[in-house]
Amino acid sequence: MTALSVESDRVIFKSDCRKKLLAGYDTIIIAESMSAVREAKNLLQGYRADVHFIGDAKTPRDLMACMNEAEELGRLL
Repeated sequence: MTALSVESDRVIFKSDCRKKLLAGYDTIIIAESMSAVREAKNLLQGYRADVHFIGDAKTPRDLMACMNEAEELGRLL
């Protein structure tokens, strides 16, 4: 599944060569597999949202560093 766009009231994904729509959520977490995805920030161009990067999307590190960052960010939110 790949996120194509994030809008004020929905997210459009592509899965199995078909577009899928998710709506009615106030928080979105995008987790890509085993690689840094800094382009994810571009999904939110023109949309007011806080963007947080953790794990390898921030800086390549080990799993424990990612889990610690995720826990810390979860507490802040």
